[in-house]
Amino acid sequence: MKTQAEPRLHPRKRRPLVTCALAALLGLVGAVGCGGKTATLGGETNWLKTCTEASDCGSGDCLCGVCTQECSKSSGCDDHSDAICKTKNSSSIGAQCGATSPERDTLSGICLPECSQDNDCASRQSCVAGACVFQAGSGGNGGGGEPTGPGDPPGARDVPNPTGDCAATTNGAGTEHSPDPTDTYLPDCALELEREYYRVFVTQADVAYMIPRPDNHPTFASVCTNPEAPFAIVLNRYDLCQKEAFSSSQVDAVNAMAPSDALAIAHFLHERLVFVATENGVNPGARAEDILEACKSDEAFRTGPMSRRCDFEIASEQSGGRDDIGWQHTGEQGIALADKLNELYGMANADLCQRLANDAHMTLQSVIEENRGPCTNDDDCVSVADSSTCHDGCGAVAAMSNLTELEAAKERLASEQCGGWERAECGPVIIRPCIQPLPAACVAGICQQVSPE
Repeated sequence: MKTQAEPRLHPRKRRPLVTCALAALLGLVGAVGCGGKTATLGGETNWLKTCTEASDCGSGDCLCGVCTQECSKSSGCDDHSDAICKTKNSSSIGAQCGATSPERDTLSGICLPECSQDNDCASRQSCVAGACVFQAGSGGNGGGGEPTGPGDPPGARDVPNPTGDCAATTNGAGTEHSPDPTDTYLPDCALELEREYYRVFVTQADVAYMIPRPDNHPTFASVCTNPEAPFAIVLNRYDLCQKEAFSSSQVDAVNAMAPSDALAIAHFLHERLVFVATENGVNPGARAEDILEACKSDEAFRTGPMSRRCDFEIASEQSGGRDDIGWQHTGEQGIALADKLNELYGMANADLCQRLANDAHMTLQSVIEENRGPCTNDDDCVSVADSSTCHDGCGAVAAMSNLTELEAAKERLASEQCGGWERAECGPVIIRPCIQPLPAACVAGICQQVSPE
């Protein structure tokens, strides 16, 4: 039987089961067989048992696939001394009920066992935002995985993973998003990072989508220049080489990819992923759960420039609620966040330096490509250096009228990608072997390099 993946992927790493002593202390039902007795909480032996209807629960209610009871934020869990009330907007309820569950919208909250880490919870449960919830596919309404008993949600199933047989332990939900409870999270078994940023989910129709969606991603530009390349063919199936905003029909298509294609695209993006500090924060945008992990695991980060954001994330986890706040970070916060995220995802040393240099190269190439026109004659075109303080190039051409934009782009690289490169103490730039650049000429209104006649 396979289970669902957790955001930090060590595919074959298993967490230890809760001990008998800890189970007795927490009063969790069914945690382990300790002396042939079943642990209880508040005297209710059916507490947090999987269910399909109220009659399965004795004195409790069947809510989101488990035996518990409804509560409000401030009260309602008095019968369960080790329980906490999680409101419907909390990520705990999102993991247990599913983001789009109609039942979730009718509840003010439900009582769940309180925890601070996975080891505080019973077997087949995970600690999500301070509460124990059933792991996806192991009972409850988390969705995905192979059915394990009558309490599993409709649609729970085992979906073949084209990348391998790695074990996974959650439904892939994040603080700011949750999959549909009937969708299955497929991890990338070949992932070389410590965490997944791009996540693939398979629907009941056996088609896949990604969170975040990959359309208009700038990293594809380097591949799309050669439409005959095998991966470019994959991208073009879903119009992912297109630079313009997607139409609704194109969005529908990219949300219905073949699972193997979606995983290949996610793997490609992970191979090139690097977090870069900008004047307004970090690019790509940081996941709330990653920020929370950084705040909880690193005291220096917790008390540094990101302290206010850390206070918010930690308080949100503890309260089980989350206000929608559009965070905009300062440049100083962006530096702290980018460096910590790169560390959290497992990028370091030569790998981090290479990712930053590659990202600088890709970014500048994209800007140059957008500024090769218009032109009316050869005098409108000029040869330019496609290098920065953290990468070397072999030269390109651009329209003379766009040189100001190119210089501005190089200044951004110097403070963003190359700023991270310098903070990582990456050393001297590797000089690429290049042939003599071809002269610039205006061809059909676009500046190009052409061979002299």
